[in-house]
Order: sequence, then structure tokens, then C-alpha cells
Amino acid sequence: MNTQARSFDQLATRMGFTGILQGHYVSEKVYSFVQKIDGAMSSVKSLLQRWVRNSTGRKELARLNAHQLRDIGLEPFEAQREISKPFWRS
Repeated sequence: MNTQARSFDQLATRMGFTGILQGHYVSEKVYSFVQKIDGAMSSVKSLLQRWVRNSTGRKELARLNAHQLRDIGLEPFEAQREISKPFWRS
């Protein structure tokens, strides 16, 4: 085995490609590139999850009446300001 080669097993498992890549060896450059892609995909996944949380939370907030909003410590104008934000804004 080439000392410059690296097993894909651990990275493939984390990425969900165990059936395809397990047991294969690649160069350090390829391994490093795939690690960067994995990191980028993790970042994209986190961003999408945050957007879904923002959207879901704002929809739930929009369903509350003024009395319920005050119960949770918000004035209706504060809730409206939050509800009116686009999903990508925190």
C-alpha cells in the first residue's frame, strides 16, 4: 500500500457512502478535497436547518393572539416585526 494513500472508511461512513467507498484508498490530495466538500455540505445543512427553524418559529408566532403573545412576554408589534422578517434573517 502506498504511504501517501489514505483509507476512505471513516469519512465515507460519516458522509453516508459506506457501500460505495468503504475499503478504498485515495491520495492525500483527494482525501483533503473530500474533507473540504464534507465540511461545506455540513455548513449548507446547518444553514438550511436554521432557515427551517426561523420559518417554523415565525409561523407559530403568527398563530398566537395578542393575549397569548403577552403571556410569553411579547407585545403584538414585536411579534409582527419578527414575523415580517424573511426566513433567512435571524
